[in-house]
Amino acid sequence: ISFQNILGKLNLALYKMIWNMSWLTVLEFLHRYVLLTYFEKAFPKKGWFGVCLIEFVFHFQKAFLEAMGMLIFSVIVTYWAYKRKNIILPFFSHLLIESFLVLLILFE
Repeated sequence: ISFQNILGKLNLALYKMIWNMSWLTVLEFLHRYVLLTYFEKAFPKKGWFGVCLIEFVFHFQKAFLEAMGMLIFSVIVTYWAYKRKNIILPFFSHLLIESFLVLLILFE
């Protein structure tokens, strides 16, 4: 392992984390606040599940296993946001997952 290789990987990780923070903030706000608010009003009892379905369909562009994982994740954090009217836990949970994926890049 060369110093150049380590710097390259760290640079890539920093780039990916900056990228993740830029889209993740907007995505979580749109999904767990804007969409959730709309679905709650449109379908008062089970509207929160509409957000989960949208995220599931969005992740079809990736591997099916990832789409299934996102569905499970989305059900948990969307229901949490719905009950508590707070998107902090979903945001940081999603950030933790994305950060773990960046770490995989560093150690591959």
